[in-house]
Amino acid sequence: MSAIARLAMTMMTKQRRTTRGSCNAQAKLSEDAVREMRRSYGSRLPDGTRVTIRWLAAKWGVGKSTVHEAVTGQKWAHV
Repeated sequence: MSAIARLAMTMMTKQRRTTRGSCNAQAKLSEDAVREMRRSYGSRLPDGTRVTIRWLAAKWGVGKSTVHEAVTGQKWAHV
């Protein structure tokens, strides 16, 4: 990536011209899914086991890092 392209991307990000959340064509989650993940993370299932990052990742069909970033607010902070 050229220096001009990096500068353009930096400016777009700072000016919030990039798409966020499910408006991004590559998004694997929706805002509602992230809200549900945050609500259910750490709670208990009917059988008594805890809802973990691994369990949420399997349920939603995404990676553990994706779930972790969504739940902790590192990504999807606007939700």
